[in-house]
Amino acid sequence: MIASPAQSQMLRLRAAADTQSSKYIVAEAVKEASLRFHVPANWIRAVMRAESDGDDKAISEKGAIGLMQIMPKTYAELQTKLGLGSDPFDPHDNILAGAAYLAEMFERYGEIGVLAAYNAGPRRYEEFLHGRPLPDETTDYVARLAPELGFANVPAMRIPTPSDTLSAPLFVALTTAKLTQETTADGSINNASSKENAAPHPLFPARREDKIFARDPHSDGASNASLRAAPLQTAGLFVARHVSEISR
Repeated sequence: MIASPAQSQMLRLRAAADTQSSKYIVAEAVKEASLRFHVPANWIRAVMRAESDGDDKAISEKGAIGLMQIMPKTYAELQTKLGLGSDPFDPHDNILAGAAYLAEMFERYGEIGVLAAYNAGPRRYEEFLHGRPLPDETTDYVARLAPELGFANVPAMRIPTPSDTLSAPLFVALTTAKLTQETTADGSINNASSKENAAPHPLFPARREDKIFARDPHSDGASNASLRAAPLQTAGLFVARHVSEISR
């Protein structure tokens, strides 16, 4: 049956409305995830574009799923801990899971390794730290995304030592100590160490606490969906990497 002009117009309007609704859901989920896990929203959007190009039904050759291309095993682990639903393709829940995972990779590896660990998985990234080259797909991924996220000197992905990589800066807010000299009343020199006011990390907006993970859900600006999830506790969210690894 051929649709009438009126029916065709109605179908186009419905499709447009569905698209707008989907965009709104994604935008609200990104905002919520950014507030909850202290991950800049532009990081989440950039990773989402690179991973799935906005296709919430995407499935990779390795089985990663949804907007943020989360592995089913990782999603299952996060489902209970974050209060997520059973459908890993759900845009809201997939974005929250991906943002939590991204935050964990940043907390472990800093800006040097966060993207490679997210894309290739933490076990594969730690093999890279011990001399095994990363897949071309991952090096291309890092080279493409690192400048967009504001990371300096990451795209070359040199093989660093584990010590200088795992000690990369992880802080949302930085403080700078400066040695000052003061002259006492008797004319002697008194060296005093004074801290300047905390300056926001250039990759993050100012936050209420200098933690990657929020210990309590944020209500300001977050959608009502955040109230359904249990407060995120840093301890126990992921199994320590020396015990076991999350496969992505």
